Amino acid sequence: MKNITELGKLWQEEIMNLSDVTPESLDTLENRIQDILNRLGKAMIEWKLKEWDSSTKKDKCSECDSKVHNHRRTKQILTTLANVEYERYMSYCPKCNSALLLKHKILATNAIMVQSKT
Repeated sequence: MKNITELGKLWQEEIMNLSDVTPESLDTLENRIQDILNRLGKAMIEWKLKEWDSSTKKDKCSECDSKVHNHRRTKQILTTLANVEYERYMSYCPKCNSALLLKHKILATNAIMVQSKT
């Protein structure tokens, strides 16, 4: 999800698809709505993670003001809504050996980090 406009388009598509559903049972309707909410929730989580992550990319070290190396790492997180994969920046300063990335504390509130891929 690149931006909130795309999220709005996704919501509109899901509403249009739901309007085509013929009456079957309340359980079927409820399951369909739950699927929609899970897809939208996943898209919203991915959008916000990307936004938060872009704020951690740095060009210079906050400790020694040296040029840092930026790397991307893929993380997989299991949330109550979906299994979310995203890439996050890791900025590393070779001069003072400090690293900056989106904090695990932010990511692990109600989620489980499943694995890391480099």
